[in-house]
Amino acid sequence: MWWAFSGFHPFGGLFFLLFVASVLFLLFSMRRNGWSYRADDAGRAEAEAILRRRLATGEINEAEYRSLRDVLYR
Repeated sequence: MWWAFSGFHPFGGLFFLLFVASVLFLLFSMRRNGWSYRADDAGRAEAEAILRRRLATGEINEAEYRSLRDVLYR
């Protein structure tokens, strides 16, 4: 049992390979998606719909609508 405390583990290499494979998978999947989470598109669409509604009801004028929409898509 002296080897049990020396840091040697029979599956240590396997766990290390699984860890490296997981990190590589995450990096490549994030790179493929442009390093960002794409949920922003849904939020922008909802925000623009609110802006259109406010424009239609007269809460904001056309210049305010354009400037706020430009802020959304920066």
